[in-house]
Amino acid sequence: AHARLRITCDNGYAVSINGTPIGSGSRWETVQEYDVTQGLRPSRNEIVVRAHNEGDAAGLIAELVADGTRV
Repeated sequence: AHARLRITCDNGYAVSINGTPIGSGSRWETVQEYDVTQGLRPSRNEIVVRAHNEGDAAGLIAELVADGTRV
């Protein structure tokens, strides 16, 4: 089993899965990729993104791919 999370946010974010910090970033121009295989459970999972914006338009995009299934 393999899982990866790709994420970026204008202006910044911190992401955790099931209470474990995964990563953070402040360069919205760059998509960060994290191996989250060990952080996922076979049952339900909680993904928390704390995002912030420093004015004007904002945006967040994320993709989770686990065992070939895109969420």
